[in-house]
Amino acid sequence: MKAGSDKIEQVEYSNPVPPRFGAAMGIANDKLYILAGRGNKLGKQAVESYFYTEMWSIDLKTRKAEIVWQRNTFPHGGIMAQTMFYHPKENAFYALNMN
Repeated sequence: MKAGSDKIEQVEYSNPVPPRFGAAMGIANDKLYILAGRGNKLGKQAVESYFYTEMWSIDLKTRKAEIVWQRNTFPHGGIMAQTMFYHPKENAFYALNMN
């Protein structure tokens, strides 16, 4: 959605991120970052869903998505508060895991 608009716009990008809920998102250096969450690759969260343990980035200029960090597990699952905060001096995101 563009600022000042009431219309939602679908934007195509390469290497789509699997659908999920309970993920944290933040923007830094012209990239959207998506951390963790729970979902199903087909978007059928009510049927069979599992915890994602990775961070994706989507370059907002080139529209290319890629996994930039991954773990085998998260303590207590990966349901996150929806917003991550970027700290430029530390080149790090801060996110809250909802336990």
